[in-house]
Amino acid sequence: MATQQQDNADALREGYKAFNERDFEAVMELFDETIEWIEPEGSRYRGTYHGPEAVGSMFERLLSDIADFAVEPDRILQAGQTVVALGHHRGTAVKAGETLTVPFAHVWDMEDGRVTRVQHYTDTAQFEQALTE
Repeated sequence: MATQQQDNADALREGYKAFNERDFEAVMELFDETIEWIEPEGSRYRGTYHGPEAVGSMFERLLSDIADFAVEPDRILQAGQTVVALGHHRGTAVKAGETLTVPFAHVWDMEDGRVTRVQHYTDTAQFEQALTE
């Protein structure tokens, strides 16, 4: 029998896959109505987004800046209701034409199988450099 931890990690694996396939309906199904998504300072997307609609708007901005953007987890670690994904952002900056390969860490807080909070960590300088060159 699968544990809730395994279910959470599996749900997030499917969420990354859905995002990369642009199945945003499936992605949004993972989010609790009260989701809080935190983007790092130094990023053009910096700030805290509340609710699925706000997170979706941030995704739209991101996808308009980066063609073929993908979020590829290399490792997913579980600790109770918290899941950590370590991986790489990949894509091509629309304006600069630069290839983007930037590491990330996502800390996902889950409750009853739904995402309530995400803290995103990345090398914002490397990310921004690719977008502005």
